[in-house]
Amino acid sequence: MKKQLHCDELAPTNTPVPERAPLFVVVADENRIFRAELVGELRVRGCLVVEACDGAQLLERLARALDGESPWPEVVVLNQHLRYLSGLNLLSLLWELPEQPATLLLTTLEDHAIDSAAARFSASRVFHEPIVLDELVEAVMASASGKQAARSAQLAGPP
Repeated sequence: MKKQLHCDELAPTNTPVPERAPLFVVVADENRIFRAELVGELRVRGCLVVEACDGAQLLERLARALDGESPWPEVVVLNQHLRYLSGLNLLSLLWELPEQPATLLLTTLEDHAIDSAAARFSASRVFHEPIVLDELVEAVMASASGKQAARSAQLAGPP
């Protein structure tokens, strides 16, 4: 005869609880010093960060993710002033994809047309220089967490 176990009799298991995957962020900025500071702060917070120094390199990183060679980013931080493709051009390309990462656009210009275009392409936020690094990092973390929560809810399906 098999013994039936009750909930309070179950032995504890040593199976580790899976940790949440690190937030995946792509940072595209030509300013090497600023990019290094931002990437460093994000890595300290546990993010997996990939860098791009221009628009072409960002497209290459995103193509790898689309091909399944790397994870798809929750957040892309990009400067409006990138060689080969501007931040707004890149935003328009990302906007056409079935799954868009949260995007934060950085610019030196106080031009409301940039803000309007960024909003049209669903940018999470536009930062005008001078940029406060802590504020940008907080916005990245909030955007990434929001994307992960939305993805988890979508995978869970309707209640």
